[in-house]
Amino acid sequence: MFAQFFKKTSYYDRYMQLYAMRQAMANLQMEDNKTDMLDPIRTHEMYNNVVAFENILEKKPERISPYDLIDIADDINGGIYNKGFRRTQVEVRKAHKFYPPSPMEVQPLVYAAFNAYHNIWIDLPIFIKEAKLHIELVRIQPFEDGNKRSTRILTNYNLCMQNKAPVIISGAETDKYFGYIDDYDADGMGAFLREKSEQEFKIMIDLYRANYGEDFDDPINQAKEEDIKTLIMARRIIDDIEKMEDEQN
Repeated sequence: MFAQFFKKTSYYDRYMQLYAMRQAMANLQMEDNKTDMLDPIRTHEMYNNVVAFENILEKKPERISPYDLIDIADDINGGIYNKGFRRTQVEVRKAHKFYPPSPMEVQPLVYAAFNAYHNIWIDLPIFIKEAKLHIELVRIQPFEDGNKRSTRILTNYNLCMQNKAPVIISGAETDKYFGYIDDYDADGMGAFLREKSEQEFKIMIDLYRANYGEDFDDPINQAKEEDIKTLIMARRIIDDIEKMEDEQN
């Protein structure tokens, strides 16, 4: 469904620019909702978030790897920390059910998560697969800072590449979001990502209609209509079979 906008180049490019800014604001709000968004420090952080997302879109890897995650984190952190995985132990204040592994364990665990994503979870529904990788990476805490921000950008890139709209998670949803991670609730987070993706896609459609004055068929509703048609057809077939059986009896 998301791919339907690829051919609408002008709108798609403008939307992605707007989305990159909205995602950056949401990411910063989730990290710190007390500091004024207009604070010069937040401007620098917001710029880094936008650059990180735009760079992964421009690079457009067909098969994401730990190197892509490292590049995203380096953009997020603006070169403040050494590029690559962390070399010190970190803590997660909100975590009650996990403790980040030691620095020596980070690299093999990250590589194992990406291997599972590409080779083990491959047949899982898209949103469940993305939720599992997301939870794994945040619990590993591969970097000294910017782990959740980097992982959210990676997840949104993955969704776009799988024909799903990216998601915006607001600061008000921080506890809900982190609860899925702390509990390792991939099903819950998968459903959450699906809901947020569908919301974002509706935003895309509304913006397109409002700015281009063209109608745009909503594939979500189309899919629901097709499901209804299939059910009606199946019901008719069952009725015909039952009618034939009655006549034979």
